[in-house]
Amino acid sequence: MLYYVAVTLYVLVCLLLLLVVLLQQGRGGD
Repeated sequence: MLYYVAVTLYVLVCLLLLLVVLLQQGRGGD
């Protein structure tokens, strides 16, 4: 059970990082 929780958290963090990178690129990369 703990394994699934860890994997879910890992995926969520990766998605968040991806979103941040995409948002920063969309702003023009000041």
